Amino acid sequence: KLRVVVQECLAKHLYSSASFFADKLVSLSGNAAEDVHLLAQTYYNGKQYRRALHTLRARNLVEAGPKYRYLAARCLAECKKWDECLSVLGDGEKEEREASSSAEVGEATASSSSAAAAAASSSYPMGDAMSIAAATCFLRGRVYEALENRSRAQLWYKEALTKDPFCYEAYEALINNHMLTGEEETALLEGLRLGPEDRWLSLLYECKAKLTGDVETAHAMLDELEGLRPVAAGAGAGSEEMSGSGSGSDR
Repeated sequence: KLRVVVQECLAKHLYSSASFFADKLVSLSGNAAEDVHLLAQTYYNGKQYRRALHTLRARNLVEAGPKYRYLAARCLAECKKWDECLSVLGDGEKEEREASSSAEVGEATASSSSAAAAAASSSYPMGDAMSIAAATCFLRGRVYEALENRSRAQLWYKEALTKDPFCYEAYEALINNHMLTGEEETALLEGLRLGPEDRWLSLLYECKAKLTGDVETAHAMLDELEGLRPVAAGAGAGSEEMSGSGSGSDR
């Protein structure tokens, strides 16, 4: 029940309450890794970044898996400790090895051939909403951008989209920071793993790129997007936001 209480507090932005109950949960569960991660999340959401990082380090959990490493790196990024953040994130090889291992387990226990095929088709197991691998790649890009290494930042932003095309922040960074040529934009969009049912997202991405240049083409794409509204609920609202965003950024 305490886990539910903590999640409810987080959902309602009651971060002090979430931290209080998560701390009690950790004590009751004997420092269970998942509960320690949840406690660190409550500190992170409450902008207590150093405390969140200490919580993970004190239990030797930073290297326990991708999500622990990612949260620790996010804390370091918020503290603008870029070099240390990059050290925690690593060069990406560790994530690939863990992804390969997870995929093999998934294939061995899949209840259907379609589930096995889905696991094999991805270089990293996708989460319920967003791949942790994509988020990690995006964070690497952000770190390299802060260190003014645009070429490496571009590489990791593109890799984030390759891992998970729904990682919009990576695409936003590439477009708003003018990191791609026209040819590179086209190649990137054509290489995204998007099915026919995700045509709306492809159009939104293309529109954002075109709004920094070919506005007429962008409006034609927005018209097509309007026609897809029954298929992708809410896409129309997204197109309005995109058309009003121009080339500016709130980042």
